[in-house]
Amino acid sequence: MLGPIFGAKVSDWPHHLARMKDFWASIMLESGRFSGNPMRKHTAIGGLDAEHFARWQSLWDVTLTRIAPNEEVANRFRDAARRIGESLLTGILIDRGGLTAIRAKVLA
Repeated sequence: MLGPIFGAKVSDWPHHLARMKDFWASIMLESGRFSGNPMRKHTAIGGLDAEHFARWQSLWDVTLTRIAPNEEVANRFRDAARRIGESLLTGILIDRGGLTAIRAKVLA
C-alpha cells in the first residue's frame, strides 16, 4: 500500500533514511539535526489519505514492538508518531479542500 507511493517519489533511499533519522532525532531528542518541511513534501504526494496513515502507524507500532528497549520508550514514539501523522493528514486535507475538508474529517 505504501511501497508503490513512496517508491515512485524516493530515488535515493539511503539519503532519505538518513533524513528520517535526523527528523526523529529532532522530534524525540530535540537534537536540531533536521531542517526541512515534511508537510510540503507530503502534501505534494497525491492520493495520501487516512488509510495510508493508519497503515503507516500500524507498521510503526509493529516495528516499535520489535526494537524499542522498553514499553515506555515505545509509547513515547507511538504518541509522537500519532501526533505527526494527524498533523500531516490535517495539512493534506487543508491543502486539498480547505476548512470544508477538515469539517468533514471531524464529523466523520
